[in-house]
Amino acid sequence: MNVAENDPEQADVAYYLLARTIAESDPERAAEYTIKAANLGHGTSECLLSFGYAHERATGVSSMARFVPQLPKDFEKSRHWSNKCSNGPFAGYREQHFKKYEAAKNHKAYAKSANKHRTYLSQFASPEIAASVVGELCKLGAQIKEIEDECVIVSIDGEWVDYTRAPPLPERVGGLEDLLMSNARTNFNGKFQTAPEPKVFAQGPLGNWASSANPNASLEAVTQLAIKNCQNNWRYEKYGSACEVVNVNGEWVK
Repeated sequence: MNVAENDPEQADVAYYLLARTIAESDPERAAEYTIKAANLGHGTSECLLSFGYAHERATGVSSMARFVPQLPKDFEKSRHWSNKCSNGPFAGYREQHFKKYEAAKNHKAYAKSANKHRTYLSQFASPEIAASVVGELCKLGAQIKEIEDECVIVSIDGEWVDYTRAPPLPERVGGLEDLLMSNARTNFNGKFQTAPEPKVFAQGPLGNWASSANPNASLEAVTQLAIKNCQNNWRYEKYGSACEVVNVNGEWVK
């Protein structure tokens, strides 16, 4: 404490060491000292605050500190300190990947699992659908990588959200609202509506879709082609987003 209060050149390290020493016995003061160390420019303390305000466990070099300050959730402060410690606005941030998300069009969402897995998709019919589908996609990707941390949404339509748990995938209601992607709705309202019968529209739970129409083929053949085309997609091939028929000859199927 004497060094912290009287030696400006070593004060940041001293406050950090004090915080680490009393993290278990006096977590409130440990958080206070971590903030003081960070305000003096101590890099590890800056990173620890980013984890502490987000209620995440420390990873990477920061995990060597052996503690995370106990702080109230404040994601704006978490992003501030994460940027200060050069981790980007959140743990696991990858600038090139996130910039691609920011440039994507229509409704979109970005999800992450700890600092190990990140994913986004765009072109959804609504922000709510974007959040639910991207959350499910993140969960499936984390399972493949055997990551136990929960997936959370950090951005919707380019706006920050506070580590929001993704809503469940929407249930089918038997109408245009069942179509998840904006281009699927455009296709349905245009080309599919005017196509000759028999015609079939198919969709998977992660948004892959396809339509098929052929007046010279049977309904069974048109259905099989719609399912095949719908599943000829990375969402099915990598994540098992199996397609189902949602509309036959203009009639919705629940």
